[in-house]
Amino acid sequence: MSAIEAAADSGQPDGRRPDQRTKDDFFREIRDAAKLLEFAVAQGRALEPSLIPRIKKGQGFLTDGAVWPSDQDRADFEAAYRDLAQVMQPVTAETLRATEYLPWKGSPANHFSERLYALVFLCAVLILSDQFLQNSPTYKTWPRATVVHGLLPFVYGLVGALTYLLRSAQSYISDRSFDLYRRPEYYNRMVLGFLAGGIVLVFGGQTASVPSDALSFLVGYNTDYLFQLIERLAEAIFPSDSKEPVVIPGLGGLSLVKDTLQPGEAGNATVTLSGKAPSGGVTISLSADAGLTLAAASIRIPEGSTSASFTFKVDPGQAAGTKLHIVAKQDGNSVTAAVTVAPPSP
Repeated sequence: MSAIEAAADSGQPDGRRPDQRTKDDFFREIRDAAKLLEFAVAQGRALEPSLIPRIKKGQGFLTDGAVWPSDQDRADFEAAYRDLAQVMQPVTAETLRATEYLPWKGSPANHFSERLYALVFLCAVLILSDQFLQNSPTYKTWPRATVVHGLLPFVYGLVGALTYLLRSAQSYISDRSFDLYRRPEYYNRMVLGFLAGGIVLVFGGQTASVPSDALSFLVGYNTDYLFQLIERLAEAIFPSDSKEPVVIPGLGGLSLVKDTLQPGEAGNATVTLSGKAPSGGVTISLSADAGLTLAAASIRIPEGSTSASFTFKVDPGQAAGTKLHIVAKQDGNSVTAAVTVAPPSP
């Protein structure tokens, strides 16, 4: 029985014995946190002052004879490791292991780069061989020559993708953020570059200023632009039937140029929407109290506008001090403005 297991049976803070998998996982996290902390200190990263002692306390649980930590101690270490990992992103313990160089062994990241170099070399051999043998009469009569030459745009696209990956991989290796778990993404980039180089043939093969081989290399290097173009073309040829619903803005207000008018005097009012009128405009119905005459029973706010004006008139003979109301309605909503009748002028 190990010292930790013995301590778990006789006086553990938790009072129970952890299983082997729980211990292995926790101890691996401690080693990962220690590795990440060591890199952070070497790089001079600014860390919260309490992080270092909390991680160092976790390392104490790895020593011989150390008791199994309590739930509170483990939770505190986990929180410290989480905070450290957030500060160090995109560098993690996994990326540090992947980019750790060992004498005579190299590193997993360097091995991946070497495979990229080998693929670039094979592509270069194929391209140079085709260019060197194109002038040979026997090469032209070779049945497979046409097939090999037809694959060259795909190869140029693959070279473009490999160039992008090599440039990115060296950057990731230098800042210790190369992640082996992203290898499927890198291989997918190669396949897309290979396909993109050949897709150029479908769109004409070359432009006035860029030959087909160079174009295949460029689209292989940056496949995102090509597939965005394909998506736009597909949308133009097969437009989506779904249309966004038209949102009609509501009434924003009803204002008067003058809110005090004499009998027989005309006035001006403006109806405002809460937003711009959609295509076709918005029709607003108008009504008024007896004693006011409106120029029209409705008004239309044109497309793209937020307001429209109309006129009205106070009927002759209205008593001074009378309040008359104008109401504008649209889709069950209404706004009101009041006109006060002023005494007639002498």
